[in-house]
Amino acid sequence: MSTGEAATGTRGHLGARAGEPFAVELHADANAGYRWRADFAEAPLALLEQGYRAAGDSDDGAGLERFVFVPHARGECRIRFTYGRAWETTPLEERVVIVGVE
Repeated sequence: MSTGEAATGTRGHLGARAGEPFAVELHADANAGYRWRADFAEAPLALLEQGYRAAGDSDDGAGLERFVFVPHARGECRIRFTYGRAWETTPLEERVVIVGVE
């Protein structure tokens, strides 16, 4: 399962099944040093994969950052994504994704 919803607002919702991977993709600009970080310490999730792919043949750094998670239990999970540079203390953006796990 994949969602683009998290990229269009500050809060998104999606559904998943326990034990089955799902993905969240967020627009990013890696050339400028910006990356998304996922905080899900309180959620029964495992991060399977995190990667970045450029959009098309452009050299401007625009692309998508993809996170693949697998939920371990049924219920509702909250994932907080922050977008910024590693050396800056205040994130440029924040997104929250609520995952309903069956």
